[in-house]
This record gives sequence, structure tokens and C-alpha cells, in this order.
Amino acid sequence: MATLLVEIVTPEAALWKGEASALLARSSEGQFTIMPQHTPTVGDLVPGVVRVMTASGELSFEIEGGYFQVGPEGSEGVTRATVLAGVATQL
Repeated sequence: MATLLVEIVTPEAALWKGEASALLARSSEGQFTIMPQHTPTVGDLVPGVVRVMTASGELSFEIEGGYFQVGPEGSEGVTRATVLAGVATQL
């Protein structure tokens, strides 16, 4: 089974880390969704809300911009998505 590990971090702290079914955010290219087995990619994030879909519900984080990175995580079928935000707050 494919797994998506998501990490939301700022220079001051790691706000959240865990397993998710999807990560939704907005870049300068538009809205996007990251899911398990997503193609490795790196991009910018514009100010707005980043949403993380988990087994126990949706988490939302207000960010003031930043970057994201998606790639494989060591084990077969595991994808890691990292959001690097300059400033972020969990809503």
C-alpha cells in the first residue's frame, strides 16, 4: 500500500508531521494536490491555506509563502511531502 508522509515546518518549529492521504496547496502555477506515489518535484508556495487530509480529518495551516518538496522516502511505496514555510499557523 502506498503511503504519503507530510511534514509542515518553519524555521522556528516543526508544526505537524504524519501520514496523510493528500496535501493540497497553491503555487505560483496554481492549485495542486500531492498524493501517495506523486512524481518527485520542488516548487514555490504562495500565501494561503495548505490543507492536509488525514484518516482523522482535515488539518489546515495558514502560510505566508514558502516552498515544497516531494520525493520518495527510503521504503518502497512511501512518498514524503515537505512544506517549508517562512511563517505558518495551524488553523
